[in-house]
Amino acid sequence: MRSLHFILLTILLFIFFPAFSQQELTKPKALSYSSKLYEYSLLNKKGKDELERLIIEAGHNGMMDEVSRAAILAYLAEVYYGEFWYRGIKKPKIEKKIKPEDHYVDRSFSSMDFPLFSSYTAMVPTNRSTYGFTRTRTLEELKEIGLVDDRVYHEAKAKLQDESLTTEFELLLFLAERTQFYEQYHHNKQEQLEYSNRLADAGILTRAGVEKLEASYKEWELKEMHEILALSPRATIVDLSQYDADPQQIYRHMFKAIQQLVPTFEYSDLSINVEEEQESEELATQYVMISFIANGREYHHRFFQDTRRIKGKALPYPIEPIKISIEFHKGVNKYLTDIESEYRLYTINIPERNEMSMGGYSADDYNLASIYGQDKIGLILLKEGEAELVSDDPYLLSDESYETRFTKNNIQTVLSDLSSIGLFEHLTEEELTVAKECLNSKLVSSFSELLACYPKTLVIFDWESGNLENPYEELTRELGRASRGDFTPIQIQDGFNKGFSSKRKKIPYSFEFNGKKYEAILDFEGDWLDYKFFEMIQQALKENNVVGEFYHTYSDGQVSGYLFLTPDQHNYLMQKYPDVLKEEGELEEE
Repeated sequence: MRSLHFILLTILLFIFFPAFSQQELTKPKALSYSSKLYEYSLLNKKGKDELERLIIEAGHNGMMDEVSRAAILAYLAEVYYGEFWYRGIKKPKIEKKIKPEDHYVDRSFSSMDFPLFSSYTAMVPTNRSTYGFTRTRTLEELKEIGLVDDRVYHEAKAKLQDESLTTEFELLLFLAERTQFYEQYHHNKQEQLEYSNRLADAGILTRAGVEKLEASYKEWELKEMHEILALSPRATIVDLSQYDADPQQIYRHMFKAIQQLVPTFEYSDLSINVEEEQESEELATQYVMISFIANGREYHHRFFQDTRRIKGKALPYPIEPIKISIEFHKGVNKYLTDIESEYRLYTINIPERNEMSMGGYSADDYNLASIYGQDKIGLILLKEGEAELVSDDPYLLSDESYETRFTKNNIQTVLSDLSSIGLFEHLTEEELTVAKECLNSKLVSSFSELLACYPKTLVIFDWESGNLENPYEELTRELGRASRGDFTPIQIQDGFNKGFSSKRKKIPYSFEFNGKKYEAILDFEGDWLDYKFFEMIQQALKENNVVGEFYHTYSDGQVSGYLFLTPDQHNYLMQKYPDVLKEEGELEEE
């Protein structure tokens, strides 16, 4: 289910920013609607005054000079939404005094469905219900006022009759959405056609595909992104709606679809193994390893599939198992990289198009399927730079790399170079085997991803710690193990958990190294770590004349990676692989 507030706020932006509407309102016209809403007891004076303030202030500071009917309806939806909770929690007697004109439909609303954040309260007249007792009259009066046209009126009437809409704020939200759709339809359709022409100019679509798109529009139809991309000869849409959440079945089906899209991809010995790791007494994490042979080489890729509840109290909302991961195809991109193809395979996310669901717990609020569709998935081959032309939506296309330094041939040279400077000399044969298996099971596109496969080498952590007991002790030990024996802290004292128990603003942290005790008072800010702990470790290395220090090699803004290097190692990397020490991005999760 889409977030109610996301929808409301999106529409409310049209009060302030251009809506490209064919039916924009002048301020006098918009103000006349405000007066009518007050006259019909749809708003009280407080609600009317606030609406008029928004209308009058629209246009200031470079904002638009006009508002739309959709914007006014969205304002009403927000007002009635706030009043719904206000009356339910603080003023329940108001609704009890209203004579029902429509029967009450119990939809078991929960604050988990609609987070309580509206600042609009006490703006609805006390003779107007927000629980649905006056929903039919509300629709009729909005039509009389002129805020709702015949088309939207009949759509809403049908929703009231089949009880898809049961409260006034549901009704108003529906009216706002549908009115906005029709007001912006012609502009949005033109944008879609211009977009398809840009894709044709880039060679992603063909001119024949654009013509087919133009001819395919039905009345009042807009296309979904995947429907436009599906017209590319480099794309295909795979229907998974008839499949259960069975990785064996799903991924074999997907590999057949990939082979049709990439005729040169001739694979054999496809193996799909499902592994499960118990994370706690209640939860287990499911991983999938896909292996195959192509072009005479073995390929492996391991990825997260799902989290499963194995014990404990059942949740009050259903969670469907995940059918397909957006990481499943990475092994194919290993193959494309190795054969020096200019293309990479992307997945196209196709979210389910759910009806507006307003009552009870919604699985979509808690299920990854609400973000990533599970009934259909698209595949498309793109050259470097084309993904940015397709969309800047981070959820539409998977994230792929065109890095070629880590092909099966090249990666051995890189590893040989790193080994030659002693970067892995502290590791056992067993640990080196673990690293090799890790490299074989993932698509490596950066030095950070490569080094992360090696135990006790790259220390990666989130500054918003998941360890709420002793994160400083844990990280100090990890940094010690990664120093190849040059940093050997003992007697580590970590007062982090005292910050929660005693509500302290400062906590103690200390360790001993080479017979000297190092101490610091760290700031305590909940689960966020204080950088001073790391500075003290670096200072200890300098004071003890350790030939080496920790270098910041990776950052995505919150997660950092640190690598211990001697001056010679640092100089070598700066000359041959300088980006080892300045990478930014997102690491693939293990």
